[in-house]
Amino acid sequence: MGIKEFINHGSPDSNRRIFALDWNFDSVDCNVLPERRNNLKAKPFLLNIYHINDLHSNIYSFSDDYSTIPVFSKIVDRVEKERLKSKDVQDTGVLFLSAGDDSIGSPLDYLTGYDGENFICHPVYSAYSIAGMDATVLGNHDFDTGLSTLKKSINNNSNFPVLSANLEHDGELDGFVYPGAIVVIKGVRIGIIGLTTPGQIRSREGSVFAITDPLDTVEKFYKKLVPFCDSIIILSHLGYKLGSTFAAVKIAGDTELARGLENKKIDLIVGGHTHDFLNINGLEIKNIVNNIPVLQAGFNGIFYGNSVLKISDNNNLIYTAVLPTAGHKRNVKFDISYKKSIAGLSINKLKKPIAVLDIPMEYNNGHYNIFK
Repeated sequence: MGIKEFINHGSPDSNRRIFALDWNFDSVDCNVLPERRNNLKAKPFLLNIYHINDLHSNIYSFSDDYSTIPVFSKIVDRVEKERLKSKDVQDTGVLFLSAGDDSIGSPLDYLTGYDGENFICHPVYSAYSIAGMDATVLGNHDFDTGLSTLKKSINNNSNFPVLSANLEHDGELDGFVYPGAIVVIKGVRIGIIGLTTPGQIRSREGSVFAITDPLDTVEKFYKKLVPFCDSIIILSHLGYKLGSTFAAVKIAGDTELARGLENKKIDLIVGGHTHDFLNINGLEIKNIVNNIPVLQAGFNGIFYGNSVLKISDNNNLIYTAVLPTAGHKRNVKFDISYKKSIAGLSINKLKKPIAVLDIPMEYNNGHYNIFK
């Protein structure tokens, strides 16, 4: 197949087109890409990047009375406002990315059947499709329910590329998971390579796959991708570095990966897995490795990342921050759309009793005191 364009991706920015790439893509396939901007040296392009990681299905928090408290909706509002602001400005654009572990960690997983037993829909891919997410990468928890459920989730609920270049499988995910993507915004081509951690992988019996060395993978895919791009970003769920304490990092984290990418024109690594809050007060020197900035924005949507990449003849990151979600207004349009979706309608199950308990008379008489 080589290359696939994703359409109807939920964004108000009609100047943005998204293409997923498999390992077989070539220059002929890339003829379908929009015409490339050729004056970036004279007129640099400012790419406003919003990124999250390890959302773990935390689209909403839930209060004691089962009402929903917006989380992702607040990030969506920030992204949508920036997209509308830049829509008619030729030298700016917006990119929205998730660095994996999108699912597993909220009642929404069970309400939507994403625990794998009674699959209804993927609660987060449904949300990302409404919000106009540009790409996500597979994290270790995204395999928890098995390849079959993952395949259904991507097929039914995602209208954006799901990436993992270092995933090897028996063909079950062909045409569903891709090694990379190119997002074209107003003629500027941003290449994205997805990487998955081999650490803490769990999956249902019958799922056959392996996670390979990320550095070797990047070396191979980079050579194919670089001739067609003005910027290349690695979307990583490897973790911050070897020895990280929150989550197991194996083979290499983002820090080790960057060290191995000498003389590669990688503009930044957008990371996840270890739930680190990196660069809260601006880009720190320790997070620039081989001139490659390493980013990560915590977990559960408590914070989100915002960076500005100047794309010209010499790309460089001119701004980066990790910002709290609290204090932002929710996006009403997103909330209305999500609540009407299959995933959103599942939230109503929280208010329905699942069983009626017949408490023995002896309990009321004080004979059962194990809960006292």
